[in-house]
Amino acid sequence: MDIFTVLIYQPIYNLLVVFYRLFGNDLGLAIIAIAILTRLILLPLTIRQTKMAENSREFNVKIKELKEKHKDDKDKQTAEMGKLQAQYLPGQLNGCFALIVQLVIIINIYNVVSNLFSDSGLTTFNSIAYSFVPQFEAGAAINGNFLGIVNLQTVGNTLSSNFAQFWPYLVLALLAGAGQYFSSKILMGMHTKKQDIESTKDAEKGKKSKKSKKIEIKEEAKPADFGEIMERSNRQTMVIFSGLLVFMSLTLPAGLSLYWTVQSGLVIIQQILLERYELWNQRKLAN
Repeated sequence: MDIFTVLIYQPIYNLLVVFYRLFGNDLGLAIIAIAILTRLILLPLTIRQTKMAENSREFNVKIKELKEKHKDDKDKQTAEMGKLQAQYLPGQLNGCFALIVQLVIIINIYNVVSNLFSDSGLTTFNSIAYSFVPQFEAGAAINGNFLGIVNLQTVGNTLSSNFAQFWPYLVLALLAGAGQYFSSKILMGMHTKKQDIESTKDAEKGKKSKKSKKIEIKEEAKPADFGEIMERSNRQTMVIFSGLLVFMSLTLPAGLSLYWTVQSGLVIIQQILLERYELWNQRKLAN
């Protein structure tokens, strides 16, 4: 077996089966437990990824200020930009590692759930089961029913001709897409709140002069900078990927839709708690 199978695929497969038996052969609860566990494991990487996004925005702001400050001295501007890149870019590269790890785990969970529902799924599990995890008996089958409404083994679009059967899978797919959209948007929403707070503080310092207002009008007429272009691109990508996830959820076993929906919900809760902790910590330091 290759290293990814030993370190990721095999542990996930065994854990899913352990949870499945622990919760009375309820595969839905087992998938939810796996989603919670992987979110806890990925928490340090998610925090690093959040900090990376904040550093990226800070980097763009400083680059913009630097260009304005040294607009008449290109050599000085180049030298200062080099210093900024040396300060920020290594951290950005480290943040890419977090994305790679999350992607590897998601791919392996997809393989586990897909293989579990295949004809040879239980035979495959028996070949990689740990010694302390009982194997499935010959002729055993996985119970995929969840809440008496959805069969997590079923691919949603195979039922599209019968809406009475299809609608729960459509709702689950829409929840997966909506969860992905809002879990991504909350990161941008947190940044917007910070910007609003900073803008309010600036406004409280005093009213701007007519001269500064004229400068602002001129600046608004300038083309959008790289940071603004990237933010618009990220918003578009967020919408496109969420829509793509809805389509994928209808063409894959419903168990994957459940996993993704729970994951997205946990990300939203996690980011809200992290934001509140950050605000509490700032108030504590201020006092």
